[in-house]
Amino acid sequence: MPSLPYVEGSVRRGERYVGGSVHSVGTVSGTALDHLRELSEALAAALGWAAATATMYVLTGIAPAPELFTVGVEHRMVTAEAGRQRITISADPDIPADVVAAAFRAERAKLRGPRARLPQAKLSRLAAHVAQYRLSASSTKQLRDWWNAEHPADQYSDVRAFRQAARDAERRVLGQPRLRR
Repeated sequence: MPSLPYVEGSVRRGERYVGGSVHSVGTVSGTALDHLRELSEALAAALGWAAATATMYVLTGIAPAPELFTVGVEHRMVTAEAGRQRITISADPDIPADVVAAAFRAERAKLRGPRARLPQAKLSRLAAHVAQYRLSASSTKQLRDWWNAEHPADQYSDVRAFRQAARDAERRVLGQPRLRR
């Protein structure tokens, strides 16, 4: 049975609605509540609102306050064994960059811990290089030679050092803990 989301709470005349708890009620096809559900779903899809927000708007005429700044975490699977998180920030262009950066750091600290550091730019480039060319290269030496040709300022003279740096780069970029030997 389709259900209509609604927000439980009170709204006073002339005030903006800012919150409440969302519930739902079943609707019967062809009834007024079912038409309200369809309208709410159409508005939600067109305007990017939640269905409960659209229902509130239809019933009260109170539009939701615009979200000038949101921070979220997306969890997705990369392989059958490993997942990755992605911090998504949606910000109005008038939000100061330091506020956006602080929100990112705070969300990152929740995911990785307060002492986690971002990988150096060189390590990020190395991890991307290895991921891109690993299957095409016939050996670690060839992978290192391609790196040295593309990055003359950051060359590796020793294949073992390159292999270790590549492993560390991948670990840091993926946010994995350092392995103890």
